[in-house]
Amino acid sequence: MAKNHSKTCLNCNKRFIAKNIRAAYCSDRCRVSANRKKSVTVTEKVPIEPSLAEIELENTKILLHKEEQTLLHLQKLASNYKTNKEQKEQNDNKLLKEKLQLQNQRTAIQNEQLMKNKNSIAFKVLEIGQAKHEKLLGFFGGIILDNLFEGDSSRQDYSGMIKSIDAKIGKINTELNRVLFNPLVFLDIKVNEAVVEKLKQKCLALEEEIIRSNSIKELAQIKDKDGFVKAKDVQSINFAGRVQFSGALGDFIGLLEMDKCAITLTGKPGSGKTYLCFDIISKFIELDFSVAYFSIEEGITNLTLQKIEKYKLQTSEKFKINDQATLQDIQRFASSFDVIVIDSWGKLNADISEFDKLRIAFPKTIFISIFQLTSSGQMRGGTMAAFDAGVNIQTSIVDKIRIAICTKNRYGNTGIKYCIDERVIVF
Repeated sequence: MAKNHSKTCLNCNKRFIAKNIRAAYCSDRCRVSANRKKSVTVTEKVPIEPSLAEIELENTKILLHKEEQTLLHLQKLASNYKTNKEQKEQNDNKLLKEKLQLQNQRTAIQNEQLMKNKNSIAFKVLEIGQAKHEKLLGFFGGIILDNLFEGDSSRQDYSGMIKSIDAKIGKINTELNRVLFNPLVFLDIKVNEAVVEKLKQKCLALEEEIIRSNSIKELAQIKDKDGFVKAKDVQSINFAGRVQFSGALGDFIGLLEMDKCAITLTGKPGSGKTYLCFDIISKFIELDFSVAYFSIEEGITNLTLQKIEKYKLQTSEKFKINDQATLQDIQRFASSFDVIVIDSWGKLNADISEFDKLRIAFPKTIFISIFQLTSSGQMRGGTMAAFDAGVNIQTSIVDKIRIAICTKNRYGNTGIKYCIDERVIVF
């Protein structure tokens, strides 16, 4: 017979009798509750990845601190400049007085030396030579005789004293010429102050962006258990951005909301549906969106090249074309591009209800699709896609001019006529 064991429940801490020595909980309820707590604990310990704005803010703050330290150092140099200048001026005046005294002393010694050396034989010979206008003879003769009578008691050598004085004057000149301050520091301060101010403004902008992004929440986070959202919380919902094309096409379509955005194009063959698609694509590329164009019906031909050249898409790195696709391919690439263009839906061999499923499953991707018409002029496969899309555009040929009209537009006006070839609004 199995032995029972007295245990303490790890969840509620109550004592219980366990039939198994490995038992840790008194009941299934405590076991489930403990596992949930573990799950919450693990979730809480997972570090939250900082956003790009938070990373950029941290790096900017580090750079700002470095620049502020540099500015502080320069400002200290500048604040001490006046004191240094006054001290230098006082020291220079003192040194100049000392230099003048030394120069006067040297002159006095030289004069004294001159007077005493007049009694030397060499000096007298030199005077005789000069009197006879034989300066060179007298000069060299004086040197020779001066060397011969070097021990003449009437002559005194002051050269050592003069050398010492000259050495002191040299030191004074060096001290007078020393640089106590670099005037370029003032320019460096101006430049550094501008850098610091720019970094501060960037930090403020990033902090505002982070606060704004943290205050904005996804719709799913705000809904209650019954799926309702309080009216006061609507302002905190993270609504997707809006897109406004430039030029006449922007006036034609209006301000597009990117959340669950879908556009349908219908029209008879040759009425310009594909050309209008390329026109729209060029506007998205202009806004730096990435676009995938599935040319399932036409493929990649010389006509494709003509359209690329007409709408100046030759150099675009964000525009890619695929000449074959299934619904699964569309689903696979939907998250990789900002805009998906399908030409045309009928070639996917997919139910028309899948169009709205794409829109719901990938709310941040804009879907544009061409739908062929039946002989009765209705959208092939049903009109469900037209109801689900935010914009329905119908193309036609009027007096040999290819015209597009919005028959439905949640973001702008309907009934405006757009000339596909000339890319202008017509009235």
